[in-house]
Amino acid sequence: MRLQVLHGYKASVFMSESGVTVAVDTLFRFMSTITCLDKINDLKRHARDDGQFKKLVEDEVVGSSIIADWGNKRTYKVSGVDFNSNPVSKKFVYNNVEISVA
Repeated sequence: MRLQVLHGYKASVFMSESGVTVAVDTLFRFMSTITCLDKINDLKRHARDDGQFKKLVEDEVVGSSIIADWGNKRTYKVSGVDFNSNPVSKKFVYNNVEISVA
């Protein structure tokens, strides 16, 4: 499995008995370098039929976190898979503007 280690810092400020306290913690996140599309294509190759493919994709992808490779590389949690949409037909609303994936 190809993994990448992302490291960063988390800072918090709070009042304590001795005054204002600043706590700085190091954070690490392990991310797979395999794209979600690569994972889906791999599942398609190993599935016996369309029904098994859809079940494999939902079991593997739903509930996982992904990093978008566009914009500010935000993290998204996958809540479901729509097998009836495609990049041309699917549109998202971002900042009150409708955006096509394609």
